[in-house]
Amino acid sequence: MGERTAEVVIIGAGIVGASVAYHLAARGCTDVLILEQAETEITGSTARSAAGVRHQFSTEVNVRMSLYSIERLKRFEEEIGGHSGLQQVGYLFLINQPEAWEQYQASVAMQRRLGARVELLTPEEAARLVPGMRTDDLCGATYGPDDGYCDPHGIALGYLNRARELGARLARATPATGFRIAGGRVPLTIHLLSPAHRPVQITRDLAGFWKSGYFEVKKDLKGRYPKHYWPDDPLTANPTNRVRPL
Repeated sequence: MGERTAEVVIIGAGIVGASVAYHLAARGCTDVLILEQAETEITGSTARSAAGVRHQFSTEVNVRMSLYSIERLKRFEEEIGGHSGLQQVGYLFLINQPEAWEQYQASVAMQRRLGARVELLTPEEAARLVPGMRTDDLCGATYGPDDGYCDPHGIALGYLNRARELGARLARATPATGFRIAGGRVPLTIHLLSPAHRPVQITRDLAGFWKSGYFEVKKDLKGRYPKHYWPDDPLTANPTNRVRPL
């Protein structure tokens, strides 16, 4: 497509936006435009991240994501060409409430079942990891030797550079200021305005989105923009003149 159009538009050139752009481009969807409101990319929440990475989560989906992503970070320089800065120095959680200790033990059982290396420690065992630590009020501890921290800026920059090498484009100082639903059927057309008010049009088959994410988005936007028309079933709704730019 042309300079003012894209098959996919990503709002935000942080670590998430850069990763999405790379993975789309790597799978052949190279007509991607990333909008960054700041003058420089990777200056938002990514630049302020504490950068911790760990397998010790209480939900299975987060553990699975961590198992996958940490392995990717180990091979980041080889695969992407950037710097992940991964340091697996371990995470130690100290628990001093019986109810919480039961929950942590259940979480560790789940984490181990999924393949994560996580240990249950007695207070005495935890004290050997942190000499001089007070342990008289502890129920126990959990330790993940493969947990640690990384370099979020290096990861984001690596993904962004590789995405651009594959054809994705970056527009700096270009905030997404609004959108317009044109018609009630997919593909959806959205218009985002740059500071110069040049329209950026995205056309994409969003049937999968309509089945899941649309209703959450509708609930949020309908509260903020009650005068706008939000069809219950956008796959079958007819175009309406009540659709207006935000």
